[in-house]
Amino acid sequence: MYKRRVGSPLSAVPNLQVCCTAQRGHRSWNYDESPTIGYENSGGRSGMDSSVDLPVVLIAIYPEFAETILSGVKRVELRRTPIRRPFEYLALYATTPVKSVVGVCRISSVVSGSPSSLWDTYGKMSGITRRVFREYFEGCKIGYALVIDHAFRCVPPIPLSSLGVGYRPPQSFSYIPYDAISAQIPGARG
Repeated sequence: MYKRRVGSPLSAVPNLQVCCTAQRGHRSWNYDESPTIGYENSGGRSGMDSSVDLPVVLIAIYPEFAETILSGVKRVELRRTPIRRPFEYLALYATTPVKSVVGVCRISSVVSGSPSSLWDTYGKMSGITRRVFREYFEGCKIGYALVIDHAFRCVPPIPLSSLGVGYRPPQSFSYIPYDAISAQIPGARG
């Protein structure tokens, strides 16, 4: 069963399920297909905390969408597949022609629901048109919204080879150790 936090503004929205919420350093994840995973971190911090060994999720994203996230226009990243491991940060790998990590986002919640429910709730925050949204979710029964709390630009952009993790660009997403990117986040400790 999906879990919702009491008093969450999303708890009143039909057909949307909060998979993950961040509140004062506690986050819990629940999916029908997997057991509940929970963890606590040191809460109340502005960056990453090296005492919590959570991976960073590295996603491949078109450069124009990465820019809309970093400029604050796009405040939610939509995905067709769930990210099953707990995470707090999302690294944005801008695809060709940039081919580098251009930013890092702190994710406040991950929400699942039907594409129409996601559009009703997050369409204005998505930075895309309804037509593009429909094309992306065509044939998909459940989608996922990664709600962005903060976005940090990497200046200069970081080639994957510089991260020292030996990863090729992910097809959809992959996990990288948070130490590989934490220097890019204000308040991070390495």
